Amino acid sequence: MWGIYGRQLAEGRLDPGTALAGLPFLIGTLFLLTFIAFLLFGTRRLSITPGRAEAFIGLGPFGWRKRMALSRTTRVNLALSSYSVNRVPQPEIVVTNEDGEVKFGATLPEDVRSFFAATLRRATEGS
Repeated sequence: MWGIYGRQLAEGRLDPGTALAGLPFLIGTLFLLTFIAFLLFGTRRLSITPGRAEAFIGLGPFGWRKRMALSRTTRVNLALSSYSVNRVPQPEIVVTNEDGEVKFGATLPEDVRSFFAATLRRATEGS
C-alpha cells in the first residue's frame, strides 16, 4: 500500500491511473484487516430477555443479528444446514415459533452451538 499510495501522498500528488490500479489492493487490505480484527476481537453473544432472544456474531456494534420471539410453543432443534466443511453438512440451530423459523449457528464451534441451543430451550420453558 505504501508503494502505491504512500509515496504519492508523501510527494503531494495523486496519479489517478495508479490510484485506480491500486483499488483492488486497497479493498483487499481493508477486508483482510477487518477479518483479522474479527478473529482477534470478535464475539458470539446470545441475549435473552423475557419473550425475546437475539443471537449476535460480530465485532463491536457491527455484525449479524438474528432476533426471535420465545414462548412455550417455541421449538429449538439442531438440523443440518446448507453450510458444509469438507463436503460434510454442519448442524445449525433452528428456532421455530408462530412468527416463522430462524436458522443460525452453522459456523459456530460445536460446543458453543450446543450451549446456545440448550440455553434457548431452557429459556422457552420459562416463558
